[in-house]
Amino acid sequence: MASAFQEISVNHIKALNRLIDRGGVARLKRLYDQAQAELEHKITAHIGRGSSPFTVLQHRTLLAQVRQGQMDIARQLGNASAAATIETQTDALRGLIKNIKQLEKKVGEGGVIRLPIEEASRFHGIIDKRKTSLLKQNKQSMASYGAGVVKKIEQEMSIALATGASTGEAVERVAKAADVEWWKAERIVRTEQAWAYNATHRDAIEETAQEIDDMYMRWTELVDDDSLEPLDDRVGADSVALHGQVVKPGGLFKMPPDAHEIEVETRWGTSKVSKGLLHKSWAHPPNRPHDRAVIQAWRPGWDVPGWRIVGGQKVDVKPPRRRSP
Repeated sequence: MASAFQEISVNHIKALNRLIDRGGVARLKRLYDQAQAELEHKITAHIGRGSSPFTVLQHRTLLAQVRQGQMDIARQLGNASAAATIETQTDALRGLIKNIKQLEKKVGEGGVIRLPIEEASRFHGIIDKRKTSLLKQNKQSMASYGAGVVKKIEQEMSIALATGASTGEAVERVAKAADVEWWKAERIVRTEQAWAYNATHRDAIEETAQEIDDMYMRWTELVDDDSLEPLDDRVGADSVALHGQVVKPGGLFKMPPDAHEIEVETRWGTSKVSKGLLHKSWAHPPNRPHDRAVIQAWRPGWDVPGWRIVGGQKVDVKPPRRRSP
């Protein structure tokens, strides 16, 4: 059963990352490139792209256009991110239902399980529970990102003016600065889509636990369930430390007391749990940018490794004893 759970876990994490790559990042990057190209075209049409000196008057005009243009772009990105979030929530619920049914089928006890969250009203109720706050966060994050891009571009334009650059060079500085700052928008999208996915899982597991009283939440990373070895060279020490922890719905995941002892070799060198993560707790992943962890539903009867922190110590959660026939 553990190997079946491992396979489902890996597929679960890959599905989330495909969703983020294609539905979130790729979609927003296309929108971003198009909007930046339109802004660059507008700026070029207004001040030119020749070899004449970049003047103070042009600097003022360009600055006003950039501020307005970047705020418009940030609003577009916020709206697109919000739309992606609703899709992410929906896929999260569908994936959770599928995974639970697969694992219950593997156990082979009883009939086909019917989950409360399969009911349309409860399914959409879980999405609606966080929809407003998630959409607000998407728009606020992108607005903050847009303000940061404007600040960076302002710095580049000031340099162009101070160094006697041409109008063409000034426009190039604006375009390059905006392009370089894209990584910040991508990090926002990846982190917030992962947050929405896992927050929705948490809500759905809490709802399910009202009728399945031994349902837990499990923190799952790309780590082997038996050996605790990373499954690729991007897995950090904090991922190994948290992998397999289970808590009752509504509880918090905690960094274990032995986390400071863990070292993992990654493509970037030796990874240790940062001091900033020690003694911390989380309602669900991600616990840092680019975190690939997911929450999964977990039951002791599935006979899959799981542990809790009790009295400051890690304690394995044992499966229930099976009755003799």
